[in-house]
Amino acid sequence: LPIAPAPDPSSTTWDPDLPESTPAPWVTEQVPGGAPTAALSPAPRTPTRHSTLGAAPSMSESAESRTASVSGLVVDREGRGHVVELVVVLTLGASGVRTPSDVDRDASVAAQLAAAVALGPGADEYGVRWAARGVGFTIHGTSLGLAIAIATRAALLGRPAPTNCAFTGGIDLDGRIVSVHGVPAKVRAAARAGIGRVVVPADDLAGLPSLERTTIDGAARFADLARVLLPVRPRVPWRLALLVLPALLAIIDGTSAFDAWLHHPILAATRGTVQVDDVVLVSVPYGPDLKARRADYPALFRTLADGGATGVFFDIALSTDSPHDDAIADSIARVRERGMPVGVPVRLQGERPVRPASTAIQEAATLGVVEARQDSVFLHVRAIPTRLRDLEDHTWWHLAVWTAAAHVRARTEPSLDDRTLHVGPLRNPTFAEELMLPPVSRVPTVPIDQIEAASSGGQLAGKAVVVGVIGAPNDSHRTPGGVRSGAEIEAGVVQVLLRQAGVKRVVPEWDALFATLLGLGTWALGTLLRPRVWLAALVPAAGTVVFVALAAANQVLAPGPAMLAVGIAAFLLRRPTRSAS
Repeated sequence: LPIAPAPDPSSTTWDPDLPESTPAPWVTEQVPGGAPTAALSPAPRTPTRHSTLGAAPSMSESAESRTASVSGLVVDREGRGHVVELVVVLTLGASGVRTPSDVDRDASVAAQLAAAVALGPGADEYGVRWAARGVGFTIHGTSLGLAIAIATRAALLGRPAPTNCAFTGGIDLDGRIVSVHGVPAKVRAAARAGIGRVVVPADDLAGLPSLERTTIDGAARFADLARVLLPVRPRVPWRLALLVLPALLAIIDGTSAFDAWLHHPILAATRGTVQVDDVVLVSVPYGPDLKARRADYPALFRTLADGGATGVFFDIALSTDSPHDDAIADSIARVRERGMPVGVPVRLQGERPVRPASTAIQEAATLGVVEARQDSVFLHVRAIPTRLRDLEDHTWWHLAVWTAAAHVRARTEPSLDDRTLHVGPLRNPTFAEELMLPPVSRVPTVPIDQIEAASSGGQLAGKAVVVGVIGAPNDSHRTPGGVRSGAEIEAGVVQVLLRQAGVKRVVPEWDALFATLLGLGTWALGTLLRPRVWLAALVPAAGTVVFVALAAANQVLAPGPAMLAVGIAAFLLRRPTRSAS
């Protein structure tokens, strides 16, 4: 703390900006004698008085100020004791100790040491102003050091200072309360003023007079005295309860849409994009003759089988009758015998299955659902349900699962076990029975009218094929990687299953723990490192490193609750925690 220049010894003025109050009475008498000691008790709680002091030139007018006042004991040059009202104004955001003009150099230095001890590590966050009322002479010596320290600590805590109590004693920088002169005269002055308790340095306790209505206590260290007079119960600020909100959001997966939007670039940067090289999309243009194209499907299936396709995901609904259904069913049955199963979609409307209209197609084809999961915030397709149940409690696997099973010649049906989808030898993590999709590249596409050339050219050999309509109304879907048609998304899902590239989403409990640790860690570090509160950013920076490292290992956390927790911690750090050092 800066040392104020020595005041003019002849000056008897003090800060004129201090609010007016009645000066404490003072007595001029020198007293010898001795006194007993008594245990201290906490001060009664009364409203803290707020100052109307004008700001010093170095202080911001918008800074927060708190005021506390106590009774101090001093002696004049002739050794007579006086009781003075000491007022301390603490201003957040200012600096230094402003001393009134009617004190000498020793008293000024004692005040600065007392303020530094009372404020502790946060001393450079506050400016301190003080003045003494009820004195008409220049204050000398270090007698007011203890009173200034008590008043400063009370203002720091926003607590009322002890009442009906007077203080005298110096303060060393290590917190020791040191001896001062004229203690007997000061004690007698306090008794004549009707003060019930006097606190003096422990070294000055011996030899003081016994007083009928005034208790005299000795104190050796400021920290011990402040703990008794200004007790601080350890408590967690109520605002920390706000950090429960991110944990709750994590448990209910309340930020999943936002999380999926952030997962995409992180996964693309750390794990790359899944390249579609095992799946081919055969595009059927949308138009009024779409139903008439059913005549082409029997030949299409035979061409795909001749070209060496491993299986077909037929992403076109056959829920209405047509004259070509028997031929389609016969073609599906024949290519299945050649080792190329064909999957046909079942639509669930109100959890009721809508199967192909032809019973023959139902018996020849592999039936499955083709739904995808779209979030309601960004309208992004982010996952597919691996299986769904209808009202009859029948389980329908996704057609992409059946297509992947056909590609690897799986001999057992798909299964879900411990949040893992088993498709033959393939293993993919799931979350709530959903396959979360990583970034996927564009799907190789062959127009249906070029399928003969693609088949004879070997482009279909060893490939899984998705047959889908391109250009249909309401069939363009947003994904984090751009707009895709439904058939292109389904083709990407098949490739993800074949690459075992499903995103492993950690359980919500880990998301809640991650968010809570980041929030509490940011708040705790910022509180401990004041005024360098910006260093609290190290916690979210470390959290980002953990998040990216886990994503690189295909273990994705939910960033939404964690970001909210850090934001709440930053809000809590806007104002310093008032606590005793």
